[in-house]
Amino acid sequence: MTPALFTNLEATGEVFQTLYSWKSPERHWTQKDRAWYVSYSTFFVLIIAVLAILSEYILIVAVIAFVFLWFTQAAIPPQIVTHTINTLGVRTFSKTFKWKNIQHFWFSEKSGVIFLHLEIVDEILFKTDRVRRLSLIVNPEDEVSLFNIMLQSVDYGDKDEIGFNIFARLLHGKYIDVNSYLPEEMQTEEQFNEGAIMPAIPAEPEKKKDSKKHSEEHKKHKKHEDKKGKN
Repeated sequence: MTPALFTNLEATGEVFQTLYSWKSPERHWTQKDRAWYVSYSTFFVLIIAVLAILSEYILIVAVIAFVFLWFTQAAIPPQIVTHTINTLGVRTFSKTFKWKNIQHFWFSEKSGVIFLHLEIVDEILFKTDRVRRLSLIVNPEDEVSLFNIMLQSVDYGDKDEIGFNIFARLLHGKYIDVNSYLPEEMQTEEQFNEGAIMPAIPAEPEKKKDSKKHSEEHKKHKKHEDKKGKN
């Protein structure tokens, strides 16, 4: 029997439902001026000149190909694409990434642009078991709604879980902590669970100093006896 190429939702009892969708540019892009092209062209010409002196002709071809693609991408504005979150997973760029294959999600901000990152492991789609990162541009008005919906199916990755280091900082910008999206009372609870806030230790009750009390009573009694003697 030929395997089905679709999920029979009636047979499985599952209800397919679109939870959220938004539109955004497929990549971050800003219009470049003439000075940008001149400066980078000069930079790459110097690199090619050095490689020519070293007779690294293969590297020269590679650099020229990279510069051509980079300048072409910089000159062409990105297309607007639709991203959809449904009961099966996240669908974007004509592909559906199922919830079971999304390990973590997290947000970052770079140059005033918010990005939603998905840490994906899909051996069938990517032909490898390594984690791949998919970055989608998010409109500011969609950010909180996306967080609330994604959190119902996927954990928000912390810096250790997603391997956020100096290179990720340069590539993706500033990591946005999960506490930025939580209510204030939940932030306090989260910090308490992580040990950031230490529980208040009740003050130890003051111990009775029996010896000092006994000494004071003895002095009072002696003073009283002295008064009686004088009388």
